[in-house]
Amino acid sequence: MGKIRRYISEKEILEEFFDLRKELYVRRKEYLLAKLRKEFETIENKVRFILAIINEEIKLNKVKRKAVILQLRALGLKTATEINDILPEKKRVTLK
Repeated sequence: MGKIRRYISEKEILEEFFDLRKELYVRRKEYLLAKLRKEFETIENKVRFILAIINEEIKLNKVKRKAVILQLRALGLKTATEINDILPEKKRVTLK
């Protein structure tokens, strides 16, 4: 990329363009799926936390932070770090 190139036919232009676009669409799809997976995990964690509070499976009043964290881990809730690792930071797209 970046160099002026002479093409023999219109078909050659389209073939090169569509190969590039297909690669970018695949990357975009992967990113969007990871983003949706992260949102799902976040919402699922929130729902499970709220239900645990309602069902009194977790006690928050007059309990130390470490004890609360142990309760959350026992219920299988994910940490924010684990959820954030689902979606890698945006990378700049480089073309071949």
